[in-house]
Amino acid sequence: VLEEGIQDYKNNTTRFILIGKKGLKLNFKGDGMKKSTVILKLIEDRPGALYEILKVFNDFKVNLTRIESRPSKEELGNYIFYIDYITPKNEGDLLKELERHVAYIKYLGSYRVFSKS
Repeated sequence: VLEEGIQDYKNNTTRFILIGKKGLKLNFKGDGMKKSTVILKLIEDRPGALYEILKVFNDFKVNLTRIESRPSKEELGNYIFYIDYITPKNEGDLLKELERHVAYIKYLGSYRVFSKS
C-alpha cells in the first residue's frame, strides 16, 4: 500500500485479485462465503427483460452483490450485464434457469471471499 486514507467516501472498498504460487502464506481469513460472476446478454431490449433475469435470482433466493451494464458493441442499445452474487448450493440449477431467459450466458466462476485477519 503506497498511501492510506485517500478515498473520498469513508466506506469505499477496492476489489483485488491475488495471483501467486500455490502454498503462499497470507494473513487473511476465509469467511466461508463464495461469490460467483456471470456475464449475460438479454434476448431483446424491451421493458421487463432485465426484471425477468433478476426474478430468476430472486426465485432462487440468491443475493446479488453487483450488477453492471456495458454496451455490447454490437449495436446501439444492446447491453451486456456483469452480475456477481453469493454462490448458492443449487448454482447449477440457477444457471440452467438463467439460460432459458438470455441470449448468451458466460459463467466466469466462483471465488472465496477473504477479510483481514
